[in-house]
Amino acid sequence: MNIKITLPMIVEHLGDFNPLISSAAENSESLWFRSVALLPKVPPETPPGHTLYVSQMKHLKKRAVRLSEGCAVVAVDESRSPAAQPGDSAATIVIRHDDLAEVFSSLQNFFASMAQWDAAMELALARRRSLQALIDLSEPYFSNPIFMVNRSLKLVAYTRNIPVKHPALVELARTGNFPREMVASLSRRKYLEKSESFTEIGSHHPPNYINCTIIIKAFDPTNPLRLNTISLYGLNSRPTEADLAKLSFLAASVVHHIADAASES
Repeated sequence: MNIKITLPMIVEHLGDFNPLISSAAENSESLWFRSVALLPKVPPETPPGHTLYVSQMKHLKKRAVRLSEGCAVVAVDESRSPAAQPGDSAATIVIRHDDLAEVFSSLQNFFASMAQWDAAMELALARRRSLQALIDLSEPYFSNPIFMVNRSLKLVAYTRNIPVKHPALVELARTGNFPREMVASLSRRKYLEKSESFTEIGSHHPPNYINCTIIIKAFDPTNPLRLNTISLYGLNSRPTEADLAKLSFLAASVVHHIADAASES
């Protein structure tokens, strides 16, 4: 699986369970997972890395668990005791809930959904489908609009079914171009220069040309498709670290598409 399921993505998915995060987990910004599994009573001598384990809190406390690098535990506390806190020695997410099976099933479904997206994107790339097809396949995993523009600031692809509230983006979706006055403002206020500086994906906070938080990835200016940026605009909800991780995957797929186009030219 190419997509990296990050810790913020897990925490966001478990939001309805009001997860408590250990300090070790809070400091594990690079932590990501390939799979989810129940924590075995006797861990294997060489457990697989990048696994998210699920365990009852009472069982976790009884045994000394040594996790492989890149692993973490979701500990389900059936007692719902307010004294139960995540430990500091391992990346741990505590869920106060009385049904481990429900938590595990929810995580299994989430991982399956991410795997389905991953597989669909891989197939689309293999079949040389369009950039709009990549956006269409990704749209269900976002709540904020995403736009991709070329170096002439013309629309290349966007999330066609996610509501757009800003008039400039409404115009971009309708005509394929930003309003003239905005294009002039982008150059005058150096917003375009700022956007193009995001060679590594990141967040561009207000003030900016839309006056919302934007997650941006700028593409290599020499790319044969003349793509400029892919941007997620936080107009419907505040962009999260999970959004950044998911847009990173989408942007990586676009980079793959660009490389395929370069090899054919």
